[in-house]
This record gives sequence, C-alpha cells and structure tokens, in this order.
Amino acid sequence: MPGAIGVHKSSFSNTFGITTNDAVSSIQALTADMMIYIGEMGADPSLLKLALQYDSDDMRYLSRREMEEYRVTTLSADSSATAPRAAAAPLPPRNSTAAEATTSKFKIPNPTSGRVQHPGEHVDLKQSPFENAPVVRQIANGTQVAILGRTAEWYRVRAAGLVGYAHTSWILVDQFEAAIPGVRRIQVKSFRRFEDAEAFVEASSTPLAAYLTTSGWFAVTLREQVQDRAQGLKLLQRMKSRNLVPKDSLLTFGNTYVREVCCGS
Repeated sequence: MPGAIGVHKSSFSNTFGITTNDAVSSIQALTADMMIYIGEMGADPSLLKLALQYDSDDMRYLSRREMEEYRVTTLSADSSATAPRAAAAPLPPRNSTAAEATTSKFKIPNPTSGRVQHPGEHVDLKQSPFENAPVVRQIANGTQVAILGRTAEWYRVRAAGLVGYAHTSWILVDQFEAAIPGVRRIQVKSFRRFEDAEAFVEASSTPLAAYLTTSGWFAVTLREQVQDRAQGLKLLQRMKSRNLVPKDSLLTFGNTYVREVCCGS
C-alpha cells in the first residue's frame, strides 16, 4: 500500500541456538528500545500497544486519520504543504477563564517526588530503563524517592542514597492530585479521548469516575475506593460474575492517575 505505514509484533528471522530465556530478554529489550524511540520521535506510545496485537506474519496498516492520531505524520488529512495559507479570520471573543480551566484540567504536572507503592513488599531499582536490566537494590514500599527524570515508562529516581530506574506504575507521585497512599481502585475501561470516557461514565448505571493518566489516556474506575486488597478482589470478582464490569477489569493502585476529570461525586 503506497504511502501507508504498517505495524506488527517483533520476531526473530532465525531462532536456532536461542534459548527461551534469551529470546524473552531480547524481545523485552527490543520493546523498551522501541518505546523510547517512539517517545523521542514525538509519536503516541500507544502505537506500540496496537502493534503488539498483530502477529509478525500479519500487518496492520494505519489509516490516514490513525497516522494523525498516533502522531506518525505531521500534516492533517486535508492540509497541503503547497497550498497557500488563507488569511486568518478574526477570532470570536472567548471565555478566557473557562479556557484556562480546561487547559489546567488536562495538564500533567512535572513529577519531582513520590514514594514506592507496589502490590508486593518492594520494587526493583534497575540500573537502566529496561525490564531485564540488573537490579541495583530492592526498595521497600513507602520509601520516599526523588524523581530526576523520565525515559518512556520509567522514572529515573534517587532512593535510599542510590540512583536507578523504577517503573512509573509503582511510584505514587506527590504532585498528582489522585495520589492517595494505600487506596486501590477497580479500573473497568480506558479511553484515548476524554469525550469518550465522559460519555461512558455518564451513560453507566454504576457510579464511575474518570482519571487523567500520565500517558494522556483516561482511566474509568468504580467510584467506590478500597484499601483492603482482599476485599477489593472479592468485590471485583462479584461484579464480574454478575456482568456488572468487563471481564478484563482490574484492581489497581492507580499510581499513574493524575486527577479525577469526570464527573463529580
């Protein structure tokens, strides 16, 4: 398809002599490299999630609109590099207060500090931002960290006098309004667009809330929050058995949730 871009899973051209562990490690490292590259190029990291849904012997071609949405291209479908630019029409008066409130609602603050919050007892502090990277030290839950930067889905942190990388899923960021230590949420859905998340929440008979996440997506959860893991899992299973929530709903700390954006208490 001339001019089209296709995506699919990674694969090995020759697997002779490669152990399962080596293959898994190589794929993990390659996936991390691709995440970093996609981020550096300014494309949407969720492009990789789409690619992983298609086998290596298949191909998923992106439509022109999808290439715009995933930020693979820089020109919109109806724009032309050679077309003369029309004179700008005068802008109508706008409510600056409302516009500023909307901008602030979806702004993700710069994370500078937080604490470890993992379903287990600790999180692995890595030497580099890769899942299979060597472990510097295991950092216990509740340990305060200074966030020095971010590479793809990894924070570069200083913790317990050491510097390393921790996955963003396991750091509760102080600068996020939704950061409540010990609180778990049942996530039932996620959306790329706020309008879709808002419509889903408002159409549901079950009380729901939507949160802006660090990826720019919107996570929809039960409004009810839980602190006890066992009780949360029991509630989740009961709701799944009654088809009140999708089967892939999950219990999460929601460390990547920035703030609630929909739809009131």
